[in-house]
Amino acid sequence: MNNPRRSIKAVATLIVVVCAGLFVVNNELTRAPYVSFASPSGDYQVEAVRASWLLGASGMVYLRFVDKKNSSQVYRTPLTSETSLDMQSFEDKDIVGITWIDFNKDRRTFTLSVPNWKAHWASFLISNTPYEIMDN
Repeated sequence: MNNPRRSIKAVATLIVVVCAGLFVVNNELTRAPYVSFASPSGDYQVEAVRASWLLGASGMVYLRFVDKKNSSQVYRTPLTSETSLDMQSFEDKDIVGITWIDFNKDRRTFTLSVPNWKAHWASFLISNTPYEIMDN
């Protein structure tokens, strides 16, 4: 026979764990950037955000590209090593980005050419935009 108290405790624990996970993810996605600048055209705000140790991602960052004409359109890269970023920006009619990271404006995709890039498990929580990794 099942113990009803045990089942209630299990469900309560699951609810607490899910809520804590959602809190951590929301906190990650709304963190203040440590670097922020407008793209050369002024159409995008480019932000570098440090990931939290709560995700096991110390020393990792992601970029947010915010469409300034529609601020609800936010594009996030997967996590990458903070030491590999070069925040020199560029833009043309098709691409906006920084060294090693391009955002295709029409396709709304990222191309990463970051040297020695390694996937991090938490990127599936952070990145909301399709991306391609180019071999160096």
